[in-house]
Amino acid sequence: MAKLKVLEREKQALPIDILDCLRAARVDHGKGLLAQLTEIARLTFGPGKVSPEEYFAYRLYDDDRFDMAAKREFAGEAAQNPIYQVSCHLCWWAPAYDKLLFYASLKSIGMPVPRIHAVFHPTRTYGEIPVLRDGKSIGDFLRRDMPYPFFSKPIAGRHSVGIAGVIRTTPPSVLSHAKTRARARGRARTGRRPTASSSGP
Repeated sequence: MAKLKVLEREKQALPIDILDCLRAARVDHGKGLLAQLTEIARLTFGPGKVSPEEYFAYRLYDDDRFDMAAKREFAGEAAQNPIYQVSCHLCWWAPAYDKLLFYASLKSIGMPVPRIHAVFHPTRTYGEIPVLRDGKSIGDFLRRDMPYPFFSKPIAGRHSVGIAGVIRTTPPSVLSHAKTRARARGRARTGRRPTASSSGP
């Protein structure tokens, strides 16, 4: 069984089936396959470096929304680094990558920043904000002190990798009950009888 990934640790490729998208654009928008492929090639090898996946994610096949001039204004991920290098000095990359450093820099000049309720990190701190160092401290904070709903993100990173919107927690008693029911269903499917250790007193 594959291990469940709760949060992403690296940017994932867009889950787009190119062939299905080509067919759908032809059926729904009347744009022929040759016209789509020609346009994709122009945009992929153009200054915006828009990939085929990005072409469909941005719905650039829709000629009613975008003419070719508008489509050429889109920039794909492959074009980002050259833009960063031209428009942003290298010394500013660290504050842009590090959320705590970025928020502290903005706050120091009176700019509004998101309210931070806690920081989870093995060594770092952020003013008077509570710092959580291990799993137990996270669990205790989430159950007792965290206002819901809330939004979390990694300290370092880009592209919205590892973000999470949390609505509520699940009480341990509910989790225990769910596990018990799951074990019972598993025994029913396999025909196993409860053992003395699993059936309780």
